[in-house]
Amino acid sequence: MIDDTRIGPLLRKRRRFRRVRNFLRVRGQRVRTTTEKRTNFSRPLHGFTLVELLVVIAIIGILVALLLPAVQAAREAARRSECTNNLRQLGLAVHSFHNTYEQLPPAKIWDRYVTWAVFVLPYVEEQNTYDAWDLQREYFKQRNPLALISGTPLFTCPTRRNNIVLSVDGDRNNSGSREPHQPGVVSDYACSAGDNSPGHSWFGGHFGQKEEANGMIINSFLSPPRNGLIVRWESETRFVDVTDGLSKTIMLGEKHVESKRLGMGSGARFHVDGLGGGGDGSVYNGDYELHYMRTGGPTNTIARSREEPHNSNFGSYHPGICQFVFGDGNVQGISEEISGTLLGRLTARNDGVVIDEPF
Repeated sequence: MIDDTRIGPLLRKRRRFRRVRNFLRVRGQRVRTTTEKRTNFSRPLHGFTLVELLVVIAIIGILVALLLPAVQAAREAARRSECTNNLRQLGLAVHSFHNTYEQLPPAKIWDRYVTWAVFVLPYVEEQNTYDAWDLQREYFKQRNPLALISGTPLFTCPTRRNNIVLSVDGDRNNSGSREPHQPGVVSDYACSAGDNSPGHSWFGGHFGQKEEANGMIINSFLSPPRNGLIVRWESETRFVDVTDGLSKTIMLGEKHVESKRLGMGSGARFHVDGLGGGGDGSVYNGDYELHYMRTGGPTNTIARSREEPHNSNFGSYHPGICQFVFGDGNVQGISEEISGTLLGRLTARNDGVVIDEPF
């Protein structure tokens, strides 16, 4: 017979032996594995091959190329919407001015004096800026220098530029003179002075002459300044004078500015190509019509590119269209391909031709 008292200790010794053996076996394997990892350089490493990496890069490039136009289109749509809002707000400001004074704001009240852009300031929440202006004094002789450089972001189209922007040259007292440039707020929007057709000079009316322009917002008629101060001025237009209909007549629109002449006023002595300014000086400066006024007609069609030289015409940086606010406050984008004749029908307030077709 087997003695049970002797079997128990033997089994326990055997189990301890197995545990020690297994421990040494596992430890030995770990040691060998570590050694192999250190010494076995011929074992292939897991990762991407060059071909696989190039394929992934190509796929990412294709996806970016497909998505980028959509992203750019979405951004431009947002910028165009903001531009539409700017024009609508300026159009409402003109209506508010008319409701207050029973006349439209003049394009300017006299050479070197204030323009329509100053008169709409109280109606776009810029009463303090308006109060800084002395309407009797020239742009160049304002007592408060902050008046020239203060304004509203509503004056700029986000596709072209953002926030309040000042002119960099061309706001000089006397065109091309050596007098210092007096920077002022620029605008991407201009009033419509008409079609500039024979007998309807877009900048006529200087020196107290009766105004000829047939646009909605034109230069005023007044007595000449006395001792450098404006004594009296009167707007030439009211809503009742827009006999073609407010919804059929352009009031304000995007003005064309050649891309390399941004911020360059008409009084610039020279520019990068020696051709002078580009009509993009301060919108407050009544000394230069191109700063605050544009025309549209057979001789002044909408610009079709940013590089096109300016011709007192309207133009936009939005692809394919130029935006306008009409007399009724409605904002419309008009194709840059529109004929000059049809555009002239829309800028003239009283030519007797009402445009009903889509434009």
